[in-house]
Amino acid sequence: SSRRPGFQGILEGEEQRLIWGVSASPEKGKANRELVHALADVLRLPVRAVEIISGETNNLKTVRIDAAAMLQPCDLPELLCSGHQSN
Repeated sequence: SSRRPGFQGILEGEEQRLIWGVSASPEKGKANRELVHALADVLRLPVRAVEIISGETNNLKTVRIDAAAMLQPCDLPELLCSGHQSN
C-alpha cells in the first residue's frame, strides 16, 4: 500500500511502467480492487473494462484495458500521467 493514492510516476526501462499508489491493504484483494476502480475512474471506463491479468499477489502487475469500451480514442499514458489522483 501507499500513503498517497493515485499516479506516482513512470518507471523507465525496457518498457515504461506506470507507478500507481493505493491506500488499501493488500489483504483479500482490497488493493487490487482499489487499483482497478481507480484506473477505471481516471479512464472513464466501466470497472469491467479494467482487469489485472498478472501479478495479483505482487507489487508489479499487468493490467488489461478494454479499449473498445472507451468512448473516444486517447493516449493512455498521457491520460494516466496528467496528474489525476485517485480519491
